[in-house]
Amino acid sequence: MRKGVFKLTWVLCVVLFASEISQAQSGGRQVYQFLNLPGSARVLALGGYQPNLSDKDINLLYENPAAGNEHHHHALSFNHSFYHTGIQFGYATYGYHLEKSGITLTGGVRYIDYGTFQQTNELGEEIGEFDASELAVGFTASRQIYDRLSLGASVRYVQSGFETYVSTGLLFDVGALYEIEEENIFISLVLKNAGFQFQPFFESSEPVPFDIRAGISKRLEHLPFRFSVTAHNLHRWDINYDDPSQVSSSLLFGEEEEEDPRFSAVDNFFRHLIFSGEFYLGAEEQFHLRLAYNHLLAKELSLSDTRVFSGISLGVGFNIHRFRIDYGFGRYHTGANAHKFSISTNISEFTRSIL
Repeated sequence: MRKGVFKLTWVLCVVLFASEISQAQSGGRQVYQFLNLPGSARVLALGGYQPNLSDKDINLLYENPAAGNEHHHHALSFNHSFYHTGIQFGYATYGYHLEKSGITLTGGVRYIDYGTFQQTNELGEEIGEFDASELAVGFTASRQIYDRLSLGASVRYVQSGFETYVSTGLLFDVGALYEIEEENIFISLVLKNAGFQFQPFFESSEPVPFDIRAGISKRLEHLPFRFSVTAHNLHRWDINYDDPSQVSSSLLFGEEEEEDPRFSAVDNFFRHLIFSGEFYLGAEEQFHLRLAYNHLLAKELSLSDTRVFSGISLGVGFNIHRFRIDYGFGRYHTGANAHKFSISTNISEFTRSIL
């Protein structure tokens, strides 16, 4: 046990050290940001990140590569999002479980198409059109190494193209998932999107979207409900966005009102957290209701004079014969909401019915 924990700690330290190349900064300054978009409707409904769970849902392996299990053998899932201004985003994944070794292997492809744009010269004259899109192809391996602890790792090739600007890179995830089965508790730790660029957009390398995430989820004993708390951006404390357009209020005699540092620290703390819950309904729990609150999105996408309920997400999931259908909704802004649909199945169920 001690040797396994030592190996895990050593691997996490190596990946964390490698991530220093990325020089993680606030949002908007990193390449390949589409990798942080929710891959499935369920994850969108649960706040955008969900590394604290392992069940039959194969999409959870993108959130935490340690979430693989025997239920993912021949599991297949397709996901598609309808984002703002016609942006199309999707993710497809397939799993295979090696029974003898206990290793679960998955492969996945995620893509985003930003559409076609008008190209103009320095005088504003239209001279043509250009496309913008990004693609990532990845593989994941996970295994339960002890009764309670599972480990996993992912490797992902990424390619981005914006007009004549092209970038390629290789990113890695390392995850751990600890289960206390008798208490229905999962505890997670994930090092996400550490890596480097083969080809930067410009002469020097740009930072990749590295993140450290951790969390806990628990299913209540006398209620069909599981709640989760997920922390993200744990590698840096201050994730407040310094908005230059924000006008500070003033007191009499022209003196500016200073913000209480205690309030700022509390607000920054909760920006790291996502709170989510999932109800399991029906005789065989075939119907799910989901709700989440992401404080970072709520603060950064809010309006000072209008209540927009940004940061709220919700969704539903239900079984139809051998298929699982999920829908997720994310409230980002007054004119910018996200809708995502997922359809999942297990090919093994079809083969068993034929035989």
